[in-house]
Amino acid sequence: MSKLNRSFLKKFNALLVALLGFLGFSACQSNEPGFVVRGKITNAETGQTIEGIRVSTGEFGFMYGPPMPNFNVKPVFSDRNGNFVKVVNDTTGGVWLHFLDVDGEKNGSFYSTDAVARFEAGSNTAVINVALTPKTENE
Repeated sequence: MSKLNRSFLKKFNALLVALLGFLGFSACQSNEPGFVVRGKITNAETGQTIEGIRVSTGEFGFMYGPPMPNFNVKPVFSDRNGNFVKVVNDTTGGVWLHFLDVDGEKNGSFYSTDAVARFEAGSNTAVINVALTPKTENE
């Protein structure tokens, strides 16, 4: 093979690698907004809002057994009005959420709970309000 052919093939291969790399990475990017789950967390007995509840998401699927926490996704916390907003990138018709009281006695002590937020067809927003049960003093 001549020196000219080798030089041409090396440059052509480099161009192909660059082009395929660019197209491959751009195909992985999405301009579509994520799915948004929002809601309010309240005390089941008093109806008052609860601040500082950790809201985590997990993998959800009917065929694979119970939902499992997704530790790669950063949790959010309810604000002083009990509101939370969680953006998720992927759903299977619903998003499993785990609500956990992590601040101890600061805002009262509550049992954790799980819930599934479901998305209507054509919508990227789901609203779910959760009422947590307070723990008694001897628990």
